[in-house]
Amino acid sequence: MSSQTAPLGRPGLAVWLRSLGGCLAAGLIVGIVVAGFGSRLVMRLLAVADPDAEGVITENGNRVGEITLAGTAALVGFTGIFSGVAAGLIVFGVRRWLPARLVWRGLALSVVLLALLGGLVLDPDNFDFRLLEPASLAVALFGALFFAAGYALAPLADRLAPDVPRFLFRRDATIVGATAIAVAVGFGLVQVAEAILELV
Repeated sequence: MSSQTAPLGRPGLAVWLRSLGGCLAAGLIVGIVVAGFGSRLVMRLLAVADPDAEGVITENGNRVGEITLAGTAALVGFTGIFSGVAAGLIVFGVRRWLPARLVWRGLALSVVLLALLGGLVLDPDNFDFRLLEPASLAVALFGALFFAAGYALAPLADRLAPDVPRFLFRRDATIVGATAIAVAVGFGLVQVAEAILELV
């Protein structure tokens, strides 16, 4: 990944826009594929694992085991686009601090995504986690989606948005940014851990 150091101004603004646009594009692709279609796959696997839940109505009004075009389109469109935009913004904000090697880069981004977005999925108040047994399988499968997203998004964002704004390498931005990310991720992981313990 390159780290262009254009001065702030029109060239710097261009770097910002290219970087943000590339990260959002990467996030949308990964969101639609992993969060959208991936969630549909996970739901299908959970229905197969718990045949007693066949036909039960979920919290969103869907029937367990029934795959419809409208339901899939809604899941891919809403969940995929929303999570994709969120993931794109996250990778834009944190990738300056991610490790260089892909294996650690993907892992670090996966953890960040899980910490910041995991609470939206692994929600103890979501009745659907009580419908399908075992709940631990649901937690594991949905959790795995975050790691699939992280490992897919890290290299894709670097490819579509190879330039990183110079501002993010400034000493003050580094200190403030790294501190804010560490606090947000730490707090998010604690919340996710509590949710998992409650679910399983």
